[in-house]
Amino acid sequence: MNDYTIGLPPLNQTLARRMMEDARIYQYLHGLPDFQQVLGHLEEMPARFSQLIIDFHQIKEIDINPFLISKKGVLALDAEILLDAGP
Repeated sequence: MNDYTIGLPPLNQTLARRMMEDARIYQYLHGLPDFQQVLGHLEEMPARFSQLIIDFHQIKEIDINPFLISKKGVLALDAEILLDAGP
């Protein structure tokens, strides 16, 4: 879909929501009444990852793809975290 947004840590849930509001998929899900609760979980995820990156400076890269979004919640189906080998 070539649909993405970029946000830099530190993010809280409000900043994450503002960042995600630019994404077309967010706008689509926002229009579906059954997904209102799920959007809260989606907004929480970037804030938590932001804190993870702040707490663990060894993290060089995080790749999560794809996400499964349903009425019940959000699930990462595949994820990879690349750590900096450093000295």
